[in-house]
Amino acid sequence: MKLRIHHLLGTGLLAAALITGCGRGEAPQAQINDEAIAVVNGVAISEADFQDFLNLQRMTRPGESLLPDEVLDEMINMELLRQAALQQGLDKDPDIQRQVERARTNLMVGALIDRRLDQEYTEEQLRAEYDRQIQAIE
Repeated sequence: MKLRIHHLLGTGLLAAALITGCGRGEAPQAQINDEAIAVVNGVAISEADFQDFLNLQRMTRPGESLLPDEVLDEMINMELLRQAALQQGLDKDPDIQRQVERARTNLMVGALIDRRLDQEYTEEQLRAEYDRQIQAIE
């Protein structure tokens, strides 16, 4: 509990310190519409993005009582920190670009696998793939 409070306080203080400086960054300006549940220096946080973030928090922090308002505050703080990183040019760092591309690749491969697993396969299709795999081994 003590660690969580320090984490929230530290993130909150850092985010508060960055609020005044983030308005000058090159953060993308999202279209602000009815779906926006928060706007951070012109960048909208949509309900869908919030729900994705909330679900991720629930998976990575099982057993914790997560209040939506607190999770939204965390998401806002993350956006403030993202904007500060952009201001400092971290998006142009070759190491970070490589890591972003690796994460993008992992996401795309995971999505492809999920789509394949969600498909309905006939017995004939499964048998044909099995036979193909066996022939490849021989």
